Amino acid sequence: MSEQTCVLGVFLKNWTTLPVKTRLARDLGSDSAKEIYCQMVDILHQTLQKYSNAQIVWCVAGGFEGLDSILSQSSKVIEQSDGDLGQRMANFCEIQFNRGAERVLIIGTDSLYLDSSDFDFAIECLETKRLVFQPSPDGGYTLVGMNRFTPEIFENMPWSQSHLMETSVNLMKNLRFDYNLLEQRNDIDTLSDLREWYVKHANSDLEDGKLAKLLELCRQSCT
Repeated sequence: MSEQTCVLGVFLKNWTTLPVKTRLARDLGSDSAKEIYCQMVDILHQTLQKYSNAQIVWCVAGGFEGLDSILSQSSKVIEQSDGDLGQRMANFCEIQFNRGAERVLIIGTDSLYLDSSDFDFAIECLETKRLVFQPSPDGGYTLVGMNRFTPEIFENMPWSQSHLMETSVNLMKNLRFDYNLLEQRNDIDTLSDLREWYVKHANSDLEDGKLAKLLELCRQSCT
């Protein structure tokens, strides 16, 4: 697949100018939450540097200053638009389709469970379905994709609420949009989420230094 036909947008907060992982920060403090967030972004950046089946676009809130401490010089970076999360995602998708994309995916930086197989499967689903979602256990989703501009799925949605995915499914059924739901993937928003990830990986034989550093941060925070 030509990377020009598919765009994978990563919605990112600039950790130097904006609060990040606010729910984690309530338990761990803002400095620890920021350090964990930066490690998560770094791991995702490494994963996406090796991914060639889509053009990667980092869509940033909070300005570009300081991003080069993690993102490479070759990373494509654009600024998020104004508005709530739905408006920002819709605007991103519209711009990419107007530029010639045939499929657009959006992820955040909150899931360490996503990898290239998830992205490939989502792209494959969009060959036959208009929309694709990857639900998360908290009732939201970690990935959304479409093969044509479909702003309806972003309008008046209960963002950060436990019924977001349910509301999205009901909307798609009412509008008769065909869709696929991928296998559920957890995201890391709370200390409980972080502990779950740590327990699953603490005894792993990891060669990746970045993962090892995050595990050490988790050990300090979760034990």
